[in-house]
Amino acid sequence: MDLTARSPLDARLRPYVSRLWHYEDAGATGAGSALPSATMQLLINLEGDRLHWRPPSGQPVTLPGAIVQGMHTRPFGLDRADQQAIIGAVFEPGAARAFCAVPVDILAEHHVALEDLWSRAAADELADRLRELTTAEARLDCLERLLVARLGPADPPDALVRAALRRMASSSATVTALADDLGLGARRFRRRFRAEVGLNPKAMAGVLRFQRALTALRRGGRLCDVALDCGYYDQAHLTHEFRALSSVAPATYRRLTPVHPNHLP
Repeated sequence: MDLTARSPLDARLRPYVSRLWHYEDAGATGAGSALPSATMQLLINLEGDRLHWRPPSGQPVTLPGAIVQGMHTRPFGLDRADQQAIIGAVFEPGAARAFCAVPVDILAEHHVALEDLWSRAAADELADRLRELTTAEARLDCLERLLVARLGPADPPDALVRAALRRMASSSATVTALADDLGLGARRFRRRFRAEVGLNPKAMAGVLRFQRALTALRRGGRLCDVALDCGYYDQAHLTHEFRALSSVAPATYRRLTPVHPNHLP
């Protein structure tokens, strides 16, 4: 297994993309599960022209090898064979709309073929140029250049929504409190937030809290302390919410100690 990740070097891309990554696992097989990560991503299979996923409730879905993964609030199944060589771009929350031709909230809980958001020719060109290269660094360089070229003139991410996201990442402020602090009515704030991020504020806050819990569980410590430190009412609240977002209990997740925090075997 080999993971190479970097933050974008081009200043034009930094407000929109938090990091680029390249992953290779020649022996990857079988099924796995991906957990809600509070991000949208562009994914390109470098070894094939298909990507597979299984919605939380439903039949497996096969898509072309270049897709956009929308925001998720539930775990979804994946085919680990797709990860033998794969590259991705993680969008900053609230910034994916710069690369999407549709409102990002309609992508929530879905994976969408890139050709449906750009065009088939543009999606094929992106995938083909990356597959022609043979090293992780060359592929990351190429992806960065292609995303900059695709960006063009775009509105910057909503500053008020970004401020709310920063608060959510480190605290458990209510939606009403956030709206008040930003000088917006609660309804207007919810509408503006969902249009920018893809989830409503309450759902996004829950996923961000879940991500804090993942980090805390990997560090050790008592579950009751993890619960309180991450903003849950108590250990029972942590367990209930954790199961809903991952399908496993916190103690089970800790026992599994997955190599990648957001992927379960």
